[in-house]
This record gives sequence, C-alpha cells and structure tokens, in this order.
Amino acid sequence: MKDYSKARIISFKRPFDAQVVEVPMPEITEDSIIVETVMTGISLGTEMKLYRGISIDKCKEVWFPMVPGYESVGEVTYVGPRAKVQEQGYVPKVGDRVMSNEIRYFPDHCSAWGGQTGLAIKNSKTAGLIDDLAKIPDNVSYEQAVCSYLPSVALKGMRRLKPKDGETILVTGCGQVGLAAMQLAKIFAKCTVIALDNQAVRAKRAKPFADHVIDASACDPIKAVRELTNGRGVDAIDECSGNPAIVDTLKFYLRSGGWNQGEEPGRIHLQGDYPKPIMLSSYNDWFTTNANISMTCALAPGDKTDILRFVSEGKFKCAWDAPKRVEDAPALYKEIDRNYFDTLKPILLWR
Repeated sequence: MKDYSKARIISFKRPFDAQVVEVPMPEITEDSIIVETVMTGISLGTEMKLYRGISIDKCKEVWFPMVPGYESVGEVTYVGPRAKVQEQGYVPKVGDRVMSNEIRYFPDHCSAWGGQTGLAIKNSKTAGLIDDLAKIPDNVSYEQAVCSYLPSVALKGMRRLKPKDGETILVTGCGQVGLAAMQLAKIFAKCTVIALDNQAVRAKRAKPFADHVIDASACDPIKAVRELTNGRGVDAIDECSGNPAIVDTLKFYLRSGGWNQGEEPGRIHLQGDYPKPIMLSSYNDWFTTNANISMTCALAPGDKTDILRFVSEGKFKCAWDAPKRVEDAPALYKEIDRNYFDTLKPILLWR
C-alpha cells in the first residue's frame, strides 16, 4: 500500500488566513476506503462564513485551525476488507470515480467539515450517516460531480417543501442552492417558479431555470411578486439566501390559506445556513398567515446519487468558474471575499 500517513489539506489557521499544508492523516483501518482527491469546490455559504470567522459559533466542536469544505471528488485507491456498502447499495472498487465529501476527523485539525483534503480516508471514525461515497456515472464529469453536493442539500429541502402541479413557488436567493432548488422544483412538479435576489448578477443567473426573475435591487420585490400572482401570493417559498434578515419579510409573499377545515396553508421552507438569529417581528402578522414553516439540515443518504442521476440524464445543469490549482487556494479565498457576488462556483485542482 502507498504511504497515506500524510497529505495536503487547506487549513484555516484563523479568520482570513487559508494555507495549504501537509498534515498527518487519520489511521487506516480495515473498514477504510481511501480516495485520492482530484477536485474540490469552495462553498460560498458555510465555508466562506468559516473563512470570515462569522460562523465559528455554529457548534462547540468548531475551532481553528480547521479543515473546511465538503465538496470533493476523486478516485478510489484502496478498499479495506471490512469496508461497508455505500449509499444506495454502491460497493466501491479501486479505480472508481466518486463524490467523497466530508471527513469528520483529522489528528491535529478541526474538521469543518474536512473536505478540503488531498486524501479522503473514510471509515467508521471519519464518516457518519450522510458521508457515504457516491459513484459518479461515466457520462458525468468531475466538474459536474463536484458541483453536485449543494444540489443534494437542496434536494432534501425540496422533498420537504413538496411542490405540486399548478403551484407557484418562490425561491429567494440565487446562489448554488437556490439555482438547484429552481431546477428541482421543475423536476418535482409542473409548477411556476419565481426567482428573487437583491444582487443583479445573481438574479441574472436564474433566468434559464425560473419562469420569472425579480431583481430586488431594482424594484419593490413584494409588489412584483403580488403582480405576478394577480395579488394572490405564492403557494410556497424556498428560502435559499442564508440571510436571516429576509426571513421576516417572507410572510408578505405568501398566499392566504388554512382558514377552513381541509384548506392547506402556504408553506415556507428555510433552506439557508443562518449565522445570526432569525426574528419574526410583529408576531400577529405571522400568526394570521397560518403558514407551515419547515427547515432541513444538510442532505439525506442517497441524495448525492439521485442528483448525479439527474445530471447524467440531462435533467439538471451545473455551472462553475474556471478551475484553479490548489496551490492558488490562499489567494483564491481572498479573491472570493473581495468579489463575492461575482463568483459562481470556485473549483480547485488537486492533481
């Protein structure tokens, strides 16, 4: 077996300080599967919040120095004799191309969530319920696969929201999760999708996937949604911006409902990662919406495989920025921080 005792990682030493360093790897056990990383993506949500130090209170187990990220793909190079079957019954083999994603343990770094590593060592200590490998179909590129993790998160949320034929769905936030939610809503149902963002460059990206796009920086978005729905409001909202300030406004977009027996209320799903408290001001305004409010965290087992199948079948589209070498990662994080809204999906090449 090759020497897998050390490998390169991206380390956040402190806020705004990303470095590429070599560190000890987790122990290789009989149930280990090893993936040599080919590409990783940088999450503009959770990962950049950690980089900026504004999400460090997410849980007591998060600290500096940390290995961030959860968007990684690569090639299986070792399968231990007691390795478990992966999601949807996938039995990994050496040479397979896979989504590897989170690693939950490193000997001398916090795992947050450990995807920015040159070696993904997956076993019972380093991988949990939702961390299984997913095999990449032959007609899906590494670039498409590395962009498929956040759509898997959106898929879990869309299954909770349950769009129906004939409904109007509002998606707030046109980042990677929001763009995925728009496409998934159309896969789930024959519905009308309205996309909303307060950044013109992001709103423009939604045009291929939504029936209507609202640039909230150029109009009154509440009035625009009401006009598009003939004053009625939308049936459901998938909030994908991660901005806690927008949540309190969602009641103004939602249709009335739930007043009579058997009458379904409007629905709001909180899909974002919110670093600050969410305030529902004027509770009476919320009380009288009768709304069903739901939320989901991360993804569910099997979601990655389902998204890869959608991509393989041509039902789901991915987009990304020109890949950069992993050696350029420290400068790339700084560039993303400066030009955040102009960034689509950063990808790093590890070999």
